[in-house]
Amino acid sequence: MAGSSHPGIMRMHPFEVLATAQREDDAHLYREIPTSLVRTGRAYDFDLFLRMHDKHRLFAARGVVLTRDHLSLMSREDTRFAVRCEDWPAVRKTLMRAPGPTRETPSPGPGAMADLIYASAIQSLRDTYRGAVPRTIADVERYAGDEVRRIIRTGHVLDHLGHLRATDHFTFRHSVRVGVLATALLGKIFGDRLGRDHMVRLCTGFFLHDIGMSDVPMEIIEKPGHLSDSEKGVVRMHPVWGQERILNERDLGEETVAIILSHHERADGSGYPFHKRGREIPVIARICTVADTFEALTAERPYRRSMSPFEALQTMHRELPGVIDPWLLAAFIRLLGPQ
Repeated sequence: MAGSSHPGIMRMHPFEVLATAQREDDAHLYREIPTSLVRTGRAYDFDLFLRMHDKHRLFAARGVVLTRDHLSLMSREDTRFAVRCEDWPAVRKTLMRAPGPTRETPSPGPGAMADLIYASAIQSLRDTYRGAVPRTIADVERYAGDEVRRIIRTGHVLDHLGHLRATDHFTFRHSVRVGVLATALLGKIFGDRLGRDHMVRLCTGFFLHDIGMSDVPMEIIEKPGHLSDSEKGVVRMHPVWGQERILNERDLGEETVAIILSHHERADGSGYPFHKRGREIPVIARICTVADTFEALTAERPYRRSMSPFEALQTMHRELPGVIDPWLLAAFIRLLGPQ
């Protein structure tokens, strides 16, 4: 399975995929709101966005309760919140009313929290694909939706994601988006041959692949310039630190360990932490690598702007031959592009 070659998958040229998804300035679609009006302990009936590098990125989906830890991550003076113009009537009604006494909203249960996290990730992906073919996110939801909710509501996953959300909101969002995309890719390729419990066991590691990043100092994660060699060395320890975090959690199988340890390994041996090559890298980890690379390219980073989905697929096809499994990349293109 890991070593199969399916050249027919590549008949669709990747440069033709998502050609309508080129990035445009989206400022006219949003309206800024004062940061002081965004309060903890509240769950709003609209999505909240952060303006970053002249683009808007989802910060909290509608229905998500904002906590003090959540907002403390956005304490910089240049933080700017925004909402969609179409949501402004609801925003005005909600934010302009007298706030009344502040109180914490009871935390939702595991099932409700899983639904909120999944809904937030899907909305974030829709924003990334704004202008792309409508079927794109529909296919991701079809292959991933039920399994993702089952995975997130399990105790270990929800606890680890909760820790990430409280300490590094952007790594949390990255982890969930990678989890959704990788689960959809696995479902598209092998879903008809895997039972639901097997799917959940295989996919759990997708959502936990970066839990070791919580041990990387925030000054390195948020550094706007290039990292020094010593800083790169710290970052490259996160797969090992992630493995250490789950060693005593018996409910997490060897697949989760394989994903956490190997999602940065590369087919040509240039990856880390163990410089594995080719089939030495478990196929489940190679699936995570495809989703992880794509999500990183399409997300905002302190040191660069995001790419459109089309640009990201171009880059992966053109610049990473021999690094990313070509069969899995082809299947990923089929997942995201027109048939």
